[in-house]
Amino acid sequence: MKKLGIAIILAFVLFSLNTQAQITFGVKAGLNVANVSVNYKESDNEPATKMGIAFHAGLAVDYALNEKMSIQSGLLFSVKGYNDDLDAMVKDMEEAYGITGIKIDGSSTTRLNYLEIPINVAYSINEKLQLFAGPYVAIGFGGKAKYDFTVTYNGESESNKGETTLKSVIGEADYADLADDEDFVNGLDFGLNLGLGYKVTPAILVNAGYSLGLGNLNNYTIKDYADYKPEDYKMSNNVISLSVTYLFGK
Repeated sequence: MKKLGIAIILAFVLFSLNTQAQITFGVKAGLNVANVSVNYKESDNEPATKMGIAFHAGLAVDYALNEKMSIQSGLLFSVKGYNDDLDAMVKDMEEAYGITGIKIDGSSTTRLNYLEIPINVAYSINEKLQLFAGPYVAIGFGGKAKYDFTVTYNGESESNKGETTLKSVIGEADYADLADDEDFVNGLDFGLNLGLGYKVTPAILVNAGYSLGLGNLNNYTIKDYADYKPEDYKMSNNVISLSVTYLFGK
């Protein structure tokens, strides 16, 4: 009986060591080229946007299933968002009101902060290249919308500068709780990842990927405003990313 107990303990230790050997931890950081897709069913005033530069950084986890496949996960601080396309907005305004000669210089940006968990399945094509795909889920921690631009028309110019603090909300939003320079954004994001990885060394992995957001930045109800339907005002994150991962102990 004692030998059986020792054998069970030994088997458990060996299993634990084998399991630990398959899991590798590391750090990951890189660039996000972020934008949003917009679909406003009940409005023609969809914002014109373009890509903006942001970043991501955090912990990486690689769990080897076999020689060809692994699960790549981690916990990342990821900044997403978009830039407003001011030139496109001016063009729309000129077409809508039949005027010309409006000039705009400056920028208008929105950046959103997330803690993100990706769960990607990676398949090694050869010793260097691998494909990966999988879902992600992210919790929002607010953000900032900043604008600083000058509009010129008929020889006269007017400058505008300011910022709005974006507060994450899940469920119901109460605008009575906001200051004049605050607004809400949905605090939950999720979607799908797809990309290509290149092993520079066993410890260093370079990834290029695309994240298709399936959530809605406007997906919250508004207190005392039952007519608002978030599904009619869909805005989803889309991110092209380039990152470097360093795995410890490789």
